[in-house]
Amino acid sequence: MEEAIASGETDVIGLGRPLCTDPYIPRDLLNARIDKTVCHEDHVKLAQRGFFSPFSPLMPLKIINVLGGQAWYYQQIFRLADDQEADPDLVILKAVGAYVKDELSRARKVKKARPISR
Repeated sequence: MEEAIASGETDVIGLGRPLCTDPYIPRDLLNARIDKTVCHEDHVKLAQRGFFSPFSPLMPLKIINVLGGQAWYYQQIFRLADDQEADPDLVILKAVGAYVKDELSRARKVKKARPISR
C-alpha cells in the first residue's frame, strides 16, 4: 500500500471491505503486524468461473453474485455488532437467506411500530 501511494498510482487505499471481518486491520497495519489485508472478493461468489460466476450469461445469476456479496458483507458486520467473530467461510446463499430474513423481520417491526393514520 505504501508503494502504491509513493509511486503516485493512487492517492487513497480503501479498507472498508476488510474492516467488515476484522476491525483491527488499521491497528495491525500501523504496528506492522500485517503487511496486507485479506481479499474476500476472491471467494464471495457462487463460482469463480462458468455458468454460476459473476460472468454468467443469465442476469439472475449475475444479480445473485452481486447482491450475495453485499449480503455476505452485511452479515459479517451484523456478527461483529453482535459481539461474535466474523465468519469468512459463510456461503453466499446462506448470507442472502440470512439477510432477507433479517430485512423482513425489521420491516415487520417497523410496520407494527407505526401508528395507523386514518
